[in-house]
Amino acid sequence: MVGKSHPNPVLDTRVMEVQFPDGNVQEFAANVIAEHLYLQVDDEGCRFLIVDEIIDHRIEGSAVAPDNMYYTDKHGVKRIRRTTKGWALLLQ
Repeated sequence: MVGKSHPNPVLDTRVMEVQFPDGNVQEFAANVIAEHLYLQVDDEGCRFLIVDEIIDHRIEGSAVAPDNMYYTDKHGVKRIRRTTKGWALLLQ
């Protein structure tokens, strides 16, 4: 083990090996890893992820049909229905 642990991630000087999904292994400082983890969380503590790609999908019976894709709002303006109801996506 290289470096020293510290309760404050900014002051943690340990170096760790990180293995990526493609099998590549690289060394990173613990404080750099912590910084990148914190960057994935918003001010309210909610985590967000970046989608690499859509691997597969399926459409279920509750999906909006193409002939029912548009509606007219109360002002008479034709608008598209914005929904993912009935769609299942497999993401990486």
